[in-house]
Amino acid sequence: MDRIKFNPYIVGNPIKSREMFFGREDDFQFVARKIGEGRSNQIVVLCGERRSGKTSILFQILGGRLGEAFLPVLIDMQMLAGIKGDREFFRDILRLGCASLELPGVDLEHLETLAGGATIERLFERFLSTVHEKAPGKTVLFLLDEYELVETKIRDGSLSESAIHYLAGILESPFRVSFVFTGSTNLEDRKVEVWKSLLGKSVYRKISYLSRNDTFRLISEPLRDSVSYTEELMDAIYRLTGGQPFYTQVICQNMTDLLIEAEKSDPGAAELEHIVREIVDNPLPQMIYSWNSLGEWDHLILAALATSLADARQWSDGRSLARYLRASKVVLPFRGQRVNVLLEDAYHRESLEKNDEEAYRFKMDLFRRWIRREHTIWKAAKEAGLEFRKGRRILVVAVAVTVGVAAVALLSWLVIVPRVLPGTAPPAAGTPSSHPGVRTTFTADQGPFRLSIDGGQPLTTEGQGDPKSMVVESLAVGTHSLSATLPDGRKTNLTVEVTPEQRHFSVHFPARSSKPSPTVPATTSTLPAPLEPASGTAPGAAPGETTAEPLPAPPSTEVVSAPLPPAAAPGEAPVPAEATQGIFILTSRPPGCDIVIDGLATGKKTPFAGSLAAGGHEVRLSIEGFRSQSLTVSIEAGKETSREVALQEATGWIVFDIRPTARLSLDGVYILDTPYAKSFPVRAGRHTLTIVNEALKVNKSIPVEVTEGDTLTIREVLK
Repeated sequence: MDRIKFNPYIVGNPIKSREMFFGREDDFQFVARKIGEGRSNQIVVLCGERRSGKTSILFQILGGRLGEAFLPVLIDMQMLAGIKGDREFFRDILRLGCASLELPGVDLEHLETLAGGATIERLFERFLSTVHEKAPGKTVLFLLDEYELVETKIRDGSLSESAIHYLAGILESPFRVSFVFTGSTNLEDRKVEVWKSLLGKSVYRKISYLSRNDTFRLISEPLRDSVSYTEELMDAIYRLTGGQPFYTQVICQNMTDLLIEAEKSDPGAAELEHIVREIVDNPLPQMIYSWNSLGEWDHLILAALATSLADARQWSDGRSLARYLRASKVVLPFRGQRVNVLLEDAYHRESLEKNDEEAYRFKMDLFRRWIRREHTIWKAAKEAGLEFRKGRRILVVAVAVTVGVAAVALLSWLVIVPRVLPGTAPPAAGTPSSHPGVRTTFTADQGPFRLSIDGGQPLTTEGQGDPKSMVVESLAVGTHSLSATLPDGRKTNLTVEVTPEQRHFSVHFPARSSKPSPTVPATTSTLPAPLEPASGTAPGAAPGETTAEPLPAPPSTEVVSAPLPPAAAPGEAPVPAEATQGIFILTSRPPGCDIVIDGLATGKKTPFAGSLAAGGHEVRLSIEGFRSQSLTVSIEAGKETSREVALQEATGWIVFDIRPTARLSLDGVYILDTPYAKSFPVRAGRHTLTIVNEALKVNKSIPVEVTEGDTLTIREVLK
């Protein structure tokens, strides 16, 4: 056989040449029959999924596939994206018509002169009458690709609904004129009030997959002199693609590249499997697009079917799939009969095919393999927010695991921890101790940091929610020597005196450009006023040590004064602070919440620790994107009160109406590709949405603000 000279398969672009276009003869005959001689002016709507070949059909009609009785004019709505107003829209259609037909005297400027500046309706009529004079008996056929964009332009104000009414008026013309629309649905499935004037003048045709014979022709004929496909291999390709022309071309294009590289002419099952694995591992954007266009229950059913079917030959009915979902412990929010409804919906979308026994399988087995790999039933169930049943055996195992973990933890505490962290061991038997250990907090002015206590194994804050704060759950009462180190090597030594009342200490590291500061034994004054960073050398400090100060607040917070008792009267002994105040420690999820105490803004954020007057206080936490929460705390003099609050996320939704397609990121994180059929949940508050379409060279960011409980619709027509 001849050596392969080039790869003829076309992926991603409409097929314009007649040599590479196979099948669709029934579709061409349908169009010619509906708008042919003796028929009234008509709109034929060709409906089908993306990449089903609709635009290629228009190019074939433009190339004369219907015969000489038609004068086709192609109108690409993408090329008219920037038009503003009805007159500009119809004038551009006429401009394209004049340029395409190339009839003598059919020139837009000439027609405008003849019309004498009349309305666009009169200008259109002049165009049709002139064409009729130059080409009597022929039908002007406007081919409108992606007709839904007309509706989009009406919605964004670029066109009025009168434009649709005028299209209906054109069809009432005494001259021969018709339209062929392409889109994903027929007019009845669109916004009826917009298209109602055209409903009685339209017929639609479903553009489906290629037949088995036409698929075989597409596989074998372009390289019939160079490549020999067996019928078995062509059958395998047909089962993978179902005859979908785009995916058939993808596989054939990749196969041809492999054959050219290997200098072969006889493709086999090994080459086909290699191609399929590559596609499954690196899915095409069109596959992701199709998946994202479906609803969450469609995701669940297709994922369940893909996960349950082990190979391309298997089928499954609704009852078997419902049993599989139950066996997978998925808790469905609907009855099992709904599974049949969802399967039938997928069948009518042509995602699935059905046999005489009412069993289903994927129309394209390539999708089954990809979904089975990337979108398992458990992943789809989790994304839909479904729960999983916990079986008795699972519960027994969980209890056993929990008991085992607890035993290991206890053993670690009794045996291992005392070796690693001196000062945390429980007192020896017979050794009296009223305070064997207290929960102690160390907060640094920089982080993350490592802390070694009494020469033991260093602990680290790296990877924690707050890298500047470290909590030691049970540190023995008494004096401890500590060494703290930053990742860049800066180090400080600390001496602390831990008591049941004094358990909060700050750690100050030297500045990057300064030498290490000497250390002073830590003072043990209780809960002073707001702390200042330590500087210089305290009297009596040992060389090479710095001071660890008592810390009234974890990360960068200071003492917050609530109303205090009145000062001591003259002649009376002053009341010690610890007798009138207590420690309040407040943490939250998420951190960074603004704190209001007794109606007064503190200017502080969580996590927080500070002195509050003894008694009851009302505390309110708030942060953007979460619901504010209030709590009442009772502070006891000289004691520590801790609270941890989890705020509930405030959620709104965004509906994306962005065409033609786009890759969307929210606050710098990729979220989805449009079109996207569902409302997308978003935390309430201000965000930045980034819209990218590389083909149109669009990359822009827009601010969006989502209100809790509301749905925000974002409409964009990319140009």
